Amino acid sequence: MNSLDNLDHFFDAYEKATHQLRLLIPSLNESVATSLRSHLASSQSKLDKEVYAGLPTLHNSRSLFQTLERCTPPLGFLTQVDVSNLHARQFLSRLELVAILASVYELHSTEAAAWQAVEVLSRHTQRVIDEVYGLVNRAFLKLRIAEQMCFADSKKLMHKIGRIQSALKSKSSLFTAYEDLVSRVRLPTAHANLQCVVVDSLLVYLEHYDNWYAISSRLDIVMMRHKNFLDSKVWAAVYCRAFANWLTLRARLSTGAPPALITDEDVENPVSSLFAAINIKTHGRTLVKFIMSHIGLQVDHCDDDKENLPPGESLYPNRLGASNISNTSVDRLHITAQDMVNLWLGSRLLLNGTLQVAELYTLLGTVKEARVYQLELLRIAQRLHNPSCAQSAICMMAYTDLISQRKWAFDLRLSQLKHIVNCIVSLDDVLKSRNLSLTNKTNKSNDEKAEEDEEESGFLKHGNRKKQSIERLCDSDGEEEYEGMATNPVVDALAGGLPEVYPVTPIEGIAVIKSPSGYPSLQTVMEILSANSGQRACDEEGVFTPFACSYKILNGCLWVWMGEVADLIRTKVIGRDHFFSALVPTSQISEEKLFSSDDLSTMLENKCSVSSCDAAVTPARPLTKAARAAARGAQATLSTPIHSTGRDDISDRFLRPPNALLRLGVSQPKDDDFIVSSKTRRGVNAAKALSAPVAIQKETIEFESVDRSRRSGRPVDLSLKAPGGAEIPSSCSSSLSNHLGFPTSRFVPGRELKTSLQILRDNDVQKEVTTFCASEYCDINDGKQLDEEVEEPVETCPAVAFRVPLPRNLKLTKKYLPHGRPHINLALPSSLHDPPETLIKAQDAFADRLYRAYSNLAAFPVPHLLRPVCQWLGLRWLGLGNQNQAARYFGQATGIAACGLFTSILSSKLKFEVCAESLRSVYAMSAPNDSSAYLNSRSNEMPPMDVVQLMLVDELGQVQTFNNYDSDGTQPAADLVTGGLGSRKHVYLIATRWSLGDSKVVCESRVIHNFSLTGLQYLKDFDELQSRNVESMQEEDRRRFWSLRFSLDSQLKNLIDEMRSHWFTIEDLKWIKGEGDSQDCGCKRSCVLVLDRQLTLLPWEWIIWGQWDEGETKCYVPGVCRNFSISLVVGHLNLTKSHVAEFDPHSAFYVVNPEANLSHTETTFKDYFDQNFPKWDGILGRPPQAQEVLRGFTQRDLFVYLGHGNGSKCLMSAFDEGQNAKAVALIIGCSSGRPRLEGRHEAYASVFNHLITGAPTAVSLLWDVTDKDIDRFTQKFIDNWILRRDEDDTTSSSMTWKIFRATKACKLQSLVGKSVVVYGIPAVPVCRK
Repeated sequence: MNSLDNLDHFFDAYEKATHQLRLLIPSLNESVATSLRSHLASSQSKLDKEVYAGLPTLHNSRSLFQTLERCTPPLGFLTQVDVSNLHARQFLSRLELVAILASVYELHSTEAAAWQAVEVLSRHTQRVIDEVYGLVNRAFLKLRIAEQMCFADSKKLMHKIGRIQSALKSKSSLFTAYEDLVSRVRLPTAHANLQCVVVDSLLVYLEHYDNWYAISSRLDIVMMRHKNFLDSKVWAAVYCRAFANWLTLRARLSTGAPPALITDEDVENPVSSLFAAINIKTHGRTLVKFIMSHIGLQVDHCDDDKENLPPGESLYPNRLGASNISNTSVDRLHITAQDMVNLWLGSRLLLNGTLQVAELYTLLGTVKEARVYQLELLRIAQRLHNPSCAQSAICMMAYTDLISQRKWAFDLRLSQLKHIVNCIVSLDDVLKSRNLSLTNKTNKSNDEKAEEDEEESGFLKHGNRKKQSIERLCDSDGEEEYEGMATNPVVDALAGGLPEVYPVTPIEGIAVIKSPSGYPSLQTVMEILSANSGQRACDEEGVFTPFACSYKILNGCLWVWMGEVADLIRTKVIGRDHFFSALVPTSQISEEKLFSSDDLSTMLENKCSVSSCDAAVTPARPLTKAARAAARGAQATLSTPIHSTGRDDISDRFLRPPNALLRLGVSQPKDDDFIVSSKTRRGVNAAKALSAPVAIQKETIEFESVDRSRRSGRPVDLSLKAPGGAEIPSSCSSSLSNHLGFPTSRFVPGRELKTSLQILRDNDVQKEVTTFCASEYCDINDGKQLDEEVEEPVETCPAVAFRVPLPRNLKLTKKYLPHGRPHINLALPSSLHDPPETLIKAQDAFADRLYRAYSNLAAFPVPHLLRPVCQWLGLRWLGLGNQNQAARYFGQATGIAACGLFTSILSSKLKFEVCAESLRSVYAMSAPNDSSAYLNSRSNEMPPMDVVQLMLVDELGQVQTFNNYDSDGTQPAADLVTGGLGSRKHVYLIATRWSLGDSKVVCESRVIHNFSLTGLQYLKDFDELQSRNVESMQEEDRRRFWSLRFSLDSQLKNLIDEMRSHWFTIEDLKWIKGEGDSQDCGCKRSCVLVLDRQLTLLPWEWIIWGQWDEGETKCYVPGVCRNFSISLVVGHLNLTKSHVAEFDPHSAFYVVNPEANLSHTETTFKDYFDQNFPKWDGILGRPPQAQEVLRGFTQRDLFVYLGHGNGSKCLMSAFDEGQNAKAVALIIGCSSGRPRLEGRHEAYASVFNHLITGAPTAVSLLWDVTDKDIDRFTQKFIDNWILRRDEDDTTSSSMTWKIFRATKACKLQSLVGKSVVVYGIPAVPVCRK
């Protein structure tokens, strides 16, 4: 048994590695929560050398693995041991400890040998329970090995599982003796009870591996069999309950079994998989904490973060240095072997729970939350020196970055994975290199330091120059130089900051994406990971193979069914074109109707004419003083007419924000197309020129058709004729000029200018494109008054100062600009009526395959996979005329990640009946349940409300002809975006409307066909306008600031009007608003908007309801709120039991200017609240305490936050408490309601945290605004909403109408006022006595 003495050497090596790592990375002395918070807060400002230096590599962990391998005794020796002199229980405990350690480090051979040794020794000492315990654990090990080898082949996996089951059946005599013993004898110890529960649970799992329902029911029987023991509060009972829950969750996820359908007869409430995983992780943390306190060690860690305790460290708490390592045994420290077994059992459970939580968050696609748990898993891997655990964490990060379309970060993850396997540098060498580096730095002068310390992005500017390292670390053969952890310049663990600015990778493009859909192939990723890796490293135990890592990177997990479903969706659904009869316009335009050659000129003549400056357009006089001052400054812009001088690039000019990168899909500019900020010397000179009168020379011009290619001087025919001769609808004609290369039209139907429009050109790219006539605003008596107005100070947005600055180096900027202009496909589909019968049959067969994939994904919905499946099925049912089924699948295609988070929160509050009912309703509305049937069964309980969902179909393509389709009825995709992960150039907008509160729920969906022609271009225009909005707030020159701001305000107003007129017909708008559906006035039925992806960024409240006449006596603006899916709407209605939130306006808590840098806001609202709301309680000018925020959310009816952003720094502590909030929340901060868009992940807004904790309503902002203007809006809104001081408003009391009216208080009514949106349900102030 001398081999078991090597356990002491294992923990000696473990302690040495821990000490070295802590010297290298001081933050490892912190708790995980503390290190994560500091890391997340400063990810853009410091270099994190832990990315490579802190990764546990195979080279550094190999000594641990080899020592542990020597701990297993030879089997022949065990059979010759003298039983009379053997302390069997002690040796069995040590063998069990070796097996558990080997399972933590994925050392399969060592674990198998240890369990087999347990079997042999138990048989030799006639210990039946221990023998069965070793046998079943060894069989479970074989199952895990089969899963890691056959994850891509379900048939081969099931063959191996069958062999394991046959081997267990051959031991029937042993199991009979085990059952007889357990039924006759009372088990003497808690560990014996633990062994029996584990054996019974694993036998159920092994016998019914592919049947989750059988596993779940039989595990319940096991729990009932050992109920007396499990009801106790001993450590072993807590572990057994958590272990059974882990097996249940593992079976549920690995089999892909859909949850049971929700029926009225069900008594048991469903439980979220995410909550189950978090519960397992919590149990593991509790167990580690308990055993650490039991053995009486003093560990300097936070009480709430015991999962970070390195288990092996408990053996030697007082010996930190390598020189102090001795051969002190476990017995001399009075720590029994059984205590160590319990400690590592809890640690393994904690590791499995953390791994499961990180995996589920990764698949769910909530990027911010997933990153936190991925980093937590990586920190645990560092503390345990576990390279396989680190590989799992980094594979999840790579999966997240891939779906987020962050190629820079994705390449970084691949480099980290290669580093774990290929690194041959020991921690000793790294410490020596680090110490030498620090010594050299102290000896250098300040000048030399300044030259040496490059900025973080310095290596991007010198891609060919290698970083100079202090010491070159070479491999043993000396064949090539190794750039490892001490020399690699890519050091940002979160990949934050730089990837946001530089969308392409600074590393040599190692992840070559060859697939047209944008997903790298499995073979490509595997070749990258296995490059420069020897066969021994790839096959060595303790790390995953390149094939397993590649599979996990592309699919997020190693579940067999997930890989099959993902492959089906990516290759057959997203990667092919399909026939959808619902996408064919009902009245398709005849191809015989052709345009004449002068259609474009006719259209232009109807809207504008080219004339001299004497007939220039007279814009409306600005209403405010600042606007008139800005207009007077802008009239000095130097502009000259466009001459036909052969320069064919003049009309392609457009205004750009200073030093801004071009967005995707924008044509490549020339060097002189960049507008330099006025802070530069050139900008300062230009700003001075604005203050002096400049002679403006304008000439009459002739408009010519200009070739937009910039390569030919020949005029091009710009007649609106689509390929094939199909006519383009006239309602979209003004937008098509944008796609052909002309500047965006600002024409609004019904508001045509009475005079002709003059087309001018800019000579200086620093000046504004829009020009004003000086005589317009110079009234006779203005004189001195205007001079004072110009001195009005700029308004600021302090949040802009914390944003990552865009590069100001022109050459560096152009290096990362996308090239080329997007191809706009103007061709309407040919006649797609009367599809052939064979195509219909092929699609029916393909639909059956998608129904199975839909059922599998219901086990754990992965948003970017379930979304296209639901859209495909919804379009199929819409084409068949079944509106209920179409609405079912369309409703289940959005808000999947938000539903996952919401059900997890509700699962933790099942003791409240209202939460249990809300949870059941959310599941009844989600896959695989029929939501339409559920709504109709509860129609009498639903409040009067309309739900309108606007969804983008941007991953499914429509066939152009009925020729050359395959056996599935599909054709090769014709309009995939290269590298777009399945996104298309041609998109569709699907509107679905649910009318609740009637005797029968009415569901209807329709395709908004006009959106397909101009939707993407308008979305890009809006995104560009928002970028210019942020840039304009950094302008310091007052004249230029107000000129830019008013120009953007006007552009946003016109853009919203154009979206409304070009996307929707009058009939579409009436249908969306529900006009004529019932006898009730439209404003009496509140409306909830469910928006999808990029659509969440637009102010739809103004697009749909913003066209109203103030002189109307009847209001058609209802209370409009936003939510993330119809499932969440129904869940919130069941949670709040009302379609409006009534609150007492006198019960309020406010947090104003918590960061103490908004003095104007603090002063304004301090006086305002004191005068109008003396009963309100709150905080001014300081960060609130957690208990203060918690009290404001849970004990008050209204919570007002006026500060930066969404206030997560001071509000998140309340959400972490898990309390039920009841306050209506006003979160007035820049972009507080703006959803995060991460590639192909679902949009998610942090304001949703208020809703999932119970808050009924949250008012927030969609984009960045200036402080003073939003203060004006907030004050006016509270006046109208709570104090009801709007005497002119007698039409409506809806919350949305009050917001619309309050925008009049803003100087920039569109750029500031239209950013306000409401999430949840409408709120109504009701004074209570």
